[in-house]
Amino acid sequence: MKTHDELVEAIYNNPSYRSEILCIINLRAKLESAMKDFYASTSPEPSRLGGVVVRMIRYEDLIGRPILPAADSPEIHRCRSGITLLYSALLKGLMHAHELSTQQANKALLDVLTLHMNDQKTR
Repeated sequence: MKTHDELVEAIYNNPSYRSEILCIINLRAKLESAMKDFYASTSPEPSRLGGVVVRMIRYEDLIGRPILPAADSPEIHRCRSGITLLYSALLKGLMHAHELSTQQANKALLDVLTLHMNDQKTR
């Protein structure tokens, strides 16, 4: 069996994985953009303090409130589903092709994704 670094290098240079990995990276960028847009559209407008009575926040006020609203737009759902499907397919393919455990394949795939993202940033 190859070392982890050799395995990552072999996967990184294998053209049969490249399109799926680049698709995951593109979907991740779209997801980040969609979530940014979603949270920008759902965040409340800052209110002016003039004429408003300000009271202290009670512990009971904080218990049931989520910090961020649940992001549930069709674009976000589509990107998350695509990333999940592609990632799990790549993971299973790596496990089968290189006879790896789930943890080994996951670590290798994450390292390959990181290499591709860093490669795109330097272009």
